[in-house]
Formats: sequence, structure tokens, C-alpha cells
Amino acid sequence: MNILYVFLLVMLAGGTAFSQQTFPALDTNFNAKTIIVPQSPIQTKLVFVGGKDTVIGINGQKQLAKQWHDFIGYTPINPQAPNDSAYITINHEMRVKDDILGDGGGMTVFKVKKTLSGDYVVDGGYRNVDFSAVGNTLANCGGISARSGRIWTAEEWVQTSNADIFVGLVPVEGKDTTRAGYGKGASFTTVPGLGIRDTNDWTIPSNAQYAGRTIKKFQNFNWLVEIDPASAKATRKMYNWGRFEHEGGVVMSDNKTVYLTDDNQPSVFFKFVANQAGNFNEGQLFAYKQSADGNSGSWVTIENSLDSMLTSRNVALRKGATMFTRFEWITDVKGKVYITETGRDNSGTSFKDGMKLGGTLAKHLTDRDIYNGPFSDSTMKTKDTVIIDYYGRVLEFDPATDKMRIFLEGGKAPDYAKNKVHLSNPDGLVSWNLNGKDYLVIQEDLNGRSKGRVGNPDVDGSGNNICEIYVVDMSKANPTLDDLRRLLITPNGAEVTGAIPTPDGKAMFVNSQHPSLANTGDFANSCTMLITGLDKYVTSVFEDPTFDSQTGFQVYPNPATRTLYFNEMSDVSIYTIGGQRVKVAWNTDKIDITELIPGTYFVQNIRGDVQKIIIQ
Repeated sequence: MNILYVFLLVMLAGGTAFSQQTFPALDTNFNAKTIIVPQSPIQTKLVFVGGKDTVIGINGQKQLAKQWHDFIGYTPINPQAPNDSAYITINHEMRVKDDILGDGGGMTVFKVKKTLSGDYVVDGGYRNVDFSAVGNTLANCGGISARSGRIWTAEEWVQTSNADIFVGLVPVEGKDTTRAGYGKGASFTTVPGLGIRDTNDWTIPSNAQYAGRTIKKFQNFNWLVEIDPASAKATRKMYNWGRFEHEGGVVMSDNKTVYLTDDNQPSVFFKFVANQAGNFNEGQLFAYKQSADGNSGSWVTIENSLDSMLTSRNVALRKGATMFTRFEWITDVKGKVYITETGRDNSGTSFKDGMKLGGTLAKHLTDRDIYNGPFSDSTMKTKDTVIIDYYGRVLEFDPATDKMRIFLEGGKAPDYAKNKVHLSNPDGLVSWNLNGKDYLVIQEDLNGRSKGRVGNPDVDGSGNNICEIYVVDMSKANPTLDDLRRLLITPNGAEVTGAIPTPDGKAMFVNSQHPSLANTGDFANSCTMLITGLDKYVTSVFEDPTFDSQTGFQVYPNPATRTLYFNEMSDVSIYTIGGQRVKVAWNTDKIDITELIPGTYFVQNIRGDVQKIIIQ
């Protein structure tokens, strides 16, 4: 013990510490009642709760916020200081009537301001986005948060008649269906009269393409819609971007090219190219046609007419466009485009119907005439025209070659027993740059409960819908599921969606959508969470323990939060700064320190070598 105190004095006088940190595993009990994220120095808080927070709507009237939070947009208030303050826009994937917030879908906007500690606080109240000038919206799902700060919200769930849009979606689990908080609960039923009540024909406004043309009211839904966060008003619907199951899009760095995703079965990949940078009201829409060998592709032109735009998917298929399995979100990293193809139990007759029109099947789907998934048995194998695609994947598209390839296949990681990684039905997708490194943030939305999609065979089929956020290091050209790191687990029933980092990557906003009513407190509502401290915690998200070339006893990381690694197998003891032994381990190269109170400690190996550590 005297030797130990000598070393303690030396370390107190000037010991060195490593600053890098690893990315910890989270509790994978898959029965969460709240959102689970890494512990300190990560900080989390709810900044917006559906059905609870009050929103200012028409004529200053107040109403409880709609639910089903989906897309999140981030618009810097000062472009020269993009991290200081911003407008945050939240989609509501609804279809309900509301005299104050508007019928159909919706969107909420509020300002956030950064504090000296790196936290963000809501600056002012919550405002409803007014869509009356564009004829309201239907099921605001994904969207586009462009580099410039421009925001488009996406209308999903294509309807084919005015009777369809007249129907509202009311939660099955909820008891109170008389207020604007419709949407509390994971399941819903349809009720006529609770949707879009005004079904009169719509005349396209003067500031949009095809101005002055009159269309049926149901045809005025299922477009991308630009909004102005500062005024909380919609500006125009993008009629020249086509009408289909809009999930989202990405505006490329040229500020002219927009790639658009179609959440349908079959799905078509679209591209819009503006005539002038920043002016997206004039340009040309295209659909993607993959080459037979899958190594390249071409773009077929969609006629620039309102009739073609109203049925853009069928027009594309008749021209031989390639069919995919439900495209979801899309983002770009260093000029390449990444898309979540979420998968589906089987294609039914949808691919057959698309082929009758002239559509072609994506190469990677053609190759799946027999699919044997990680939890499958012989009864799951299906040949020929019905494609089993339980888990989905992330695709990579290279605009330089027009090649589409599988970037990351979903399913069960080979090292599942160790890391419990099972990527199921990827949906939300966003790029994240932190400390000069690029990552993809992949968010799940389980569209089934069978075949291991929950991520744990022990609860397979139990009804629990547990979705997760995974992060992948983009420096890996061909990542595997073992390379994924889990950042967050949502509570039961909830989809995780909308994740968007701040421009400096140090904070992130995330949505939990349509959770179970049995969850804890506010987590029984759709809600928006803020995660801060990422810069302090994730110096290098995927870095394995590293030690320098010097000999002697070394520890990693330092500061540490959950696990402390050693450069050699040894018996070790951990002491407080006062010399009290609080932890012992034998013949190991790592030790769990989760239960230790944050502070300064000393680690001693069997030879008596000592290192000072900081536990956060």
C-alpha cells in the first residue's frame, strides 16, 4: 500500500490522460418504457411533446400539438453562425380534422438557442405551420432539410378519391379522440368525416408550376411542399416534382439536382434537375433505369405536363423505370447518395403489376429469388415472382456512374451474441459529420414483428416494437453489420425517426413516433428529444482500444464512462483518490466501471504499476 501511495502522489503531480472515447453498448432488453441513450457525458431532454405542448394556430388560438412526429428540419437563423440558433420544424404524419391547426397532416415550428454549456433551449413558443395557402397537407412524413436551410415537407399515403381524404385516422388505443391530440397510440382506425373536410376542386396558385390549372382536391395531396420556417407558412407545392408516395429527398451540392424517394411497392427512384441553381420551380423530372448488369444506369425523362406529374410513377414504369422495395429516406456523403430500402414481407402482385406496365426489377432484387434470412426456416423460402425481403438494406448510388449497389444489407450480425446488432427495416437516414469524420445515422421503423425484426429471438412475436438508431463509420467502403454501433433505443411501440445533427455535429434532434400508451410519462406520446455532448463523448465512435508503443501498464480510454481497457492481461484493482479499493478483477484486459461514481481514481495491476483515470 505504501508503494501505491507513492504512485498516487506522482500521478496527482502531473499524470497524463488519453482524451479519446469509445462508443458503448446499450442495454438490449428490448422492453424499454423510455428512450435509452448512452449515459454521461451525454445529456438528453425532451424539447417537444405531442398532445401535451400548446401550439399557436389560426388567429393566435392555442391548441394541443398534433402527434406522430416524423421528419425534423433544421434552419439556421444566422447562416454565419449556424450552430447558435435555428428554427426546428417537426412533421406530423396525421390525417385528422382540426379547426385551429388545419385538417389533414401538419407541422410545428419553434426556435432553439444554444447556451454556453452546449445545450439548446426553446426560445419562444410553438407555432403551427399554416398550409391554407396551398390547400393543406396530408400525412406529413419525411422531407428535405437542405444545406441552405430550405425546408420541404413530404406528403405520403397517396389517395385516389375525395372520399379517401375525407377519412381521418383515429388511434385505437386512445380514449380521448375529441381533441387535437389525435394520434396517441401506435395503432389507428379510419373514421369518415375526421379527415379533409373541404373537398372542393383546387386551383393551383400563381407561384407554382402549372398555375391556374384546376385539379380534384385529392389530387392536390402527395407532393413535396416548401415552407418558410420564419413565418410558419407554406409557400408552394412542388407540382413539377411529381405526385407519388413522397418520403423525402436530398438537394445536392450544386443546388440544382434533387433526388427523390418513393415509399411504395414497387418504388421508383426520381431525380429533378433545376434549370437554375436554387430555382426549383423550373426544371426537368427523371426516373432511374438500371442497366441489366446493375453496374450503371440511365435516366428516362418524365414529360413536363400536369397529367404526367399526376401519375408520375406509372409514367416512369411505362418507360422502363427500375422497381425497388419501398424506398424511404435519402442523404448524401461526399457526392454519393444513400437510400434506405426498408423491405417488406413479400411483394404480392405489385412487382407483377409494375412489370405489366413496363417496369424492370432492380438487380439485387432479381438475385433474391430464394431468400434465407437470419431467423428463417424452410417455410420462408419463396421462389420466382414473390420476393421475401424481411429486413431491407441501405443502398448506395453513385451519380458519377449511375450505379446502384447494396451498401449495407439488413438482418442479423454475424457476431450477434456479442453486440445484439440486428438491422431491421431501416427508414430514417441522415449523414453526420463530427470532428471531421462522416457517419450515417440509420433509424429503424419495424414494418412487421415476425422473423426476428425486433432484434432478439426471445421476444420475437411478442408484439413489442423496439426500434433503434445505428451509426456506421463512412470510412469503411464495405461495412458489415458488425461495424454498426447502437446509439439509441426507443420505447415500446415507437418508431425512431427524424434524427438530424446540428451543423457542428455536437448535438442531435430525434423523434419517437406513435409509442405505446403503456410507456412512462411523456414517452407515451410522440416526442422530440435533444441529445447533447456528442463531441465530448464520441471523439472517435468506432475506434478500438489503442495504446502507444511504449512499454508498461496502459489504460484506455481516459476519461472513461463504462469500460476501461488495459494493454495486457492482468489482475487489477481500482482505488479512490483516498486509497479505498472499490473494484477488483482477475486475469482480464478490461473492466466494467459503470457503477462507479464519476471522479478521479487509480488503477493498479498485479506488478504494482499505477495509472490515474477519470471516470465520467
